[in-house]
Amino acid sequence: MYNQVSVNYTREINGRLRLGARFKYLMGIASGESTDATGSIHVSSDSIALRTGNLKANTAGVDFLNQKNLSTRDYVNTC
Repeated sequence: MYNQVSVNYTREINGRLRLGARFKYLMGIASGESTDATGSIHVSSDSIALRTGNLKANTAGVDFLNQKNLSTRDYVNTC
C-alpha cells in the first residue's frame, strides 16, 4: 500500500515544440523482501512442519524486527 504525490508541468514553446516534466513521490507504509531462503516443508494430515536454513530478510517500516533481545517465541502469532 502506498500513496503517490505527483506534479506535472507542460509548456508550449512554439507551434511544433512542447516541453514537459513530471515528478513523482511515493510514500509507503512498509516493504520487505527475502533474497536468500533455504529450507523444507513437510505436510501431513494433521500437521505442517517448516524447517528453515538460511533466511535473509530486508525490511523497511517494520519496527517489530528492530527490537533487541527477541526470541523465537516472539515471532509466533504476531498478526
